[in-house]
Amino acid sequence: MGFSREKVLLLVLVLHLIYGVYQARSGHYLLRDSQEYLHAAENLLTHQELYCGEYPPAANPNYYSKRPPLYPLLLVPFTALGWTPGGVIFLQILISLLACLLAWKLMEEFLENPAAGKIVFIALLFFLPAPMIYPNLVMTEVWLQLIILGMVWALWKAHNQKDQQVTWLLGHQLGVIAGFLLKPVMYLYIPVAGIALLILGKGIHLWKRIALLVLPFIVLMVYIGWNEGRTGYAHVSSIQQINLLNYNLKYTLIAAVGEDQANAIVDSIRHEGDAKPTYAQRQAFIQEAAVAQITSNLGAYTKMHLKGMINFFIDPGRFDLYNFWGIEQQEGKGFLYHYSKEGYKGIFTYLRTQPIGILCVLLVVFLANLLKTVGFIGFCLDFGLPVLDRLIIAAPVGYLAVLSGPLGASRFAMPVNLLMVIATAVFISRRYKRPSAANKPATEKE
Repeated sequence: MGFSREKVLLLVLVLHLIYGVYQARSGHYLLRDSQEYLHAAENLLTHQELYCGEYPPAANPNYYSKRPPLYPLLLVPFTALGWTPGGVIFLQILISLLACLLAWKLMEEFLENPAAGKIVFIALLFFLPAPMIYPNLVMTEVWLQLIILGMVWALWKAHNQKDQQVTWLLGHQLGVIAGFLLKPVMYLYIPVAGIALLILGKGIHLWKRIALLVLPFIVLMVYIGWNEGRTGYAHVSSIQQINLLNYNLKYTLIAAVGEDQANAIVDSIRHEGDAKPTYAQRQAFIQEAAVAQITSNLGAYTKMHLKGMINFFIDPGRFDLYNFWGIEQQEGKGFLYHYSKEGYKGIFTYLRTQPIGILCVLLVVFLANLLKTVGFIGFCLDFGLPVLDRLIIAAPVGYLAVLSGPLGASRFAMPVNLLMVIATAVFISRRYKRPSAANKPATEKE
């Protein structure tokens, strides 16, 4: 069975078209976050102001920094031409195809049994809906997927093409910058990228290594300073504080002290913060109070964080599929709510309320995720592969799994899904190696 890049690209294109046509008929292009990106693009175009709420700016300064500038800037031309969301979706499908092609090329660098590995790669793409759903949404995930794959490809080339190391490592560092200007979660990847640079760039002149090392940090400091100039508070994004209070702390307290008391504590912190005279004082107070509460309930938080990391890998993406199918979801009473309230028992409490057909689809996707997770772990523990080769693939996956924490879900894993698919394909390929010429039986002529 032949799996040329052209045939695979055609298969992936057909898969994208199936999802794209369905999404076009249903018209479900927007999530709650999508509207904020659209507001930010409109405000950049009309008022030259990065603000993700309705203009003029309201009393909530969170909207100045909640959404970083890169995706709104990408939306501006489409907004100006009136091609939103259709033009954006078309471009994102092309971006997703490029990501799949890049993942395929990267996988080919590893394969020992191409047929086995390529079958696994294609099969998993057919049973993992998130990489096909998110190109059809006005969201950042498909762009982050391409950026991360580009970063991995750049490191791989830097590792294997010593004569062009500076170029490839520069590409990697530019990918890190693009990552945190697209999604705030990526700014803490700077030290991880720095370690990679120090390991792979040993032969580069010292001043070049220093320049590459500090480049993302300088851009980050400029961006933080810009946010401070606009809000009076030095920070990367207000989404960090929002998630800390409304999700990390809230669901930790639900698990620790029950829903009523959790809501009371969170509301108290929010109201006391709102009473502060400046935005900087408000954010500093919320940060301090939320961290203090989490620290005092560290056991409950640790359990939630670990559960979230597990969920990052195996969540079948109920939210993604419900939005794709246009099924109404009960606000605030979804999977995470039941999960935090009752633990794993809450999963079954929640699933009992779902239609049987949906449960069957979720089960198939869950099994695909389970295979992908086992394959990824097997790849990471395959001591027959060089450590650096494994780390280049595994580092972004591990980073996002840890940083997603209690919020871990299919959506947060989507940008690194293809990396896990690569790892699984390589792992299975190495389990079913082709027999070497030395092991072939001798012929009569021999």
